[in-house]
Amino acid sequence: MNYDDFKNFINNEISNNRISHAYLIETGDISDAKPFIDYFVKALFHNGNANHDDKVDTLIDDASLADFKVLSPSSLSSSVNSSKIIDIDAVRNLITSFSNTSFSENKEVYVVTDASSFNAASSNALLKFLEEPSSNVVGILVCKNRYSVLDTLVSRCQIISLKNDEKFSISDNDLNTLTLLFSKDMGFFYYNDILESLPDKVSFNNFLLLSEKYFFNVIGGKIELDSSISNLKDYLYKVIILIEKYLKNNNYNVGYKLILDNFLTDVEEMV
Repeated sequence: MNYDDFKNFINNEISNNRISHAYLIETGDISDAKPFIDYFVKALFHNGNANHDDKVDTLIDDASLADFKVLSPSSLSSSVNSSKIIDIDAVRNLITSFSNTSFSENKEVYVVTDASSFNAASSNALLKFLEEPSSNVVGILVCKNRYSVLDTLVSRCQIISLKNDEKFSISDNDLNTLTLLFSKDMGFFYYNDILESLPDKVSFNNFLLLSEKYFFNVIGGKIELDSSISNLKDYLYKVIILIEKYLKNNNYNVGYKLILDNFLTDVEEMV
């Protein structure tokens, strides 16, 4: 849904007293989902009332409201191979903080900025929290792609998929490269052509961002894709997860050709 539809949906949920204990917001190809999340959080604390106290909004913006918590992934070490996760201590701290009395009319809200960043221990801790919901706690889990989040967490949430109203366009050259990459019989047959189109890390990174948007538009029905791949939508979700992996790892101090070789190998194994 777009921003206006999202606001109407949230307002209706609040006015009809249908607020769930947990939401998974799938941002898709939207580059900045912050306005959506901000509106949701503030509407929850104001109970949909437009005549609210702006001091509360200021506290939310500053992340200093006692009953509002944000969980974001952090790096475990300075190593280039370290992964950014939300660890079990962060989840335990959240649960402990919400076990105390609420300061704002029994409303407590937490936002997880990247729900794909839980490890096994932290996801199990949050799962237990979701399985025993408190009526005054609302969780907002954010992700680009619901399939990058553990199924057990997704199943406990109401899913909201956001929509980008901007018209998507792609150049013939980028579309040709994309077709070469994700052709079923690709292998490394088109390696030189791909290397010519994507000669360095910067161009590769920009192309990954463009490809991610392209595939989200295909899944959303904005672009028709003529393909012989069975279960195309499931396949494209897997492609998007792979793209997100390389978007996260592309800054590591590793030779570009090795990154590209690994990417092509992963793509080939998917098909």
